[in-house]
Amino acid sequence: MRLYLCGKSALSVLRYLRSIRDDRLEETSVRVRTLVQPMHTPRHVEELSGSAEWMLGHAGETIHALVPKKGMVIARGGLATHLWSTKVPGGAFIRLTDDLFLSSPAFVFLQMARELEPIELAKLGMELCGFYALPEKHTPYVPASVDETEYEIQAVASARKIVSLCEAASSAVPGMRKARMVAGWLADGAASPMESATYLLLCLPKRMGGYGLPKPVFNPKVTVDTPNGAEDRFPDLFWKMKDNAIDIEYQSDLAHSGNWKRYKDSKRQVQLTVNRITVLPLTKAQLKNTDDFHELAIGLHKLLKIRVRCLEVAWEAKRTELRKAMFSSDC
Repeated sequence: MRLYLCGKSALSVLRYLRSIRDDRLEETSVRVRTLVQPMHTPRHVEELSGSAEWMLGHAGETIHALVPKKGMVIARGGLATHLWSTKVPGGAFIRLTDDLFLSSPAFVFLQMARELEPIELAKLGMELCGFYALPEKHTPYVPASVDETEYEIQAVASARKIVSLCEAASSAVPGMRKARMVAGWLADGAASPMESATYLLLCLPKRMGGYGLPKPVFNPKVTVDTPNGAEDRFPDLFWKMKDNAIDIEYQSDLAHSGNWKRYKDSKRQVQLTVNRITVLPLTKAQLKNTDDFHELAIGLHKLLKIRVRCLEVAWEAKRTELRKAMFSSDC
């Protein structure tokens, strides 16, 4: 029999596997057309193989799994099963063991749309498409006193894959409308939660409280001319224009502290500037200060040669809601 991990359990295991750089997440997902031989009782779970049972230690106190029939839906003995009676979209599962199947990152995104608000779902999508992972037991609504985020790890999804899976799944799936809307907001390659927050605040539609700016490219390789010859640089949030470019550099407390780091940042900024790349440094304090960030956003409009359209009182209220949701956890 097979256990098809889903929802919070799948997300927790996914974050754990990312934290240990498990290469199974880089493998091609298996084709599952239907949920055959599903485990749907606590006794079934007790019969899992040793390696699968060990993996469930990272799935949370309650194991969440998918089943194909209403009669298999239960919530007892540490097992909560959820009905999935429609066609299983391609790329929905990763085989961890012969009897344990993990919902793929894109499938997890779709499943979490049922219980997350749009902004929390967008933050999750950016994490899956980015080069970082939050702790496996991360609770989005409780600030963490210590940053346990894993950095410089491979992305396990892309905005394109998430959009594709959401389009392939049935429109009758709970949360589908929300999932498809939020999937369109996502971008690939953020290196940290704060880079994601900067992007979402700037680029989400105005109806959501964002500034509606065009999407940048995250951390692209840009070759610049220096006195020592051509060198590669990787701007954080990069907008390419006809004759120049703009780079927002997020100055994280971790990556940009100390005299040596500040020296390297200054040298890097000079190199980018002389290559017609305008650098806008952004600190965590600026990002979290409403007025300071608004000043940055208005300046970015001007640099991008985008007219600042009337930002009404209704938008300001939405912006306040967005910022509250964005920083509901200490990214």
